[in-house]
Amino acid sequence: MQRGQIFKKGRSRSLRYRVPILENGEIVQLQVCKRVAPLDKKYESMRSIAPLALKFLAPVNAANFGRDSNQSYLQWASHLAAFCVVSRTAKTALLSG
Repeated sequence: MQRGQIFKKGRSRSLRYRVPILENGEIVQLQVCKRVAPLDKKYESMRSIAPLALKFLAPVNAANFGRDSNQSYLQWASHLAAFCVVSRTAKTALLSG
């Protein structure tokens, strides 16, 4: 579970955390920085910003990041098409040989 890091950046509070992404068949941690709130009286303390930060982190913490869970549809479809071509070629070779 990620908690992230809240810090002051310019005139706002930002959140830094890592997102696992699939790149070349390997899971890689990509660092992301998001602006959470402006620096004003309402969001002066870290405790007031924590619920906002949890909204950004909820999808990352709830997701099951396996090898195939965060592939784009295009990546999945190209992998499936390649598998079907290989399967059909192998099936044809077995039937003819």
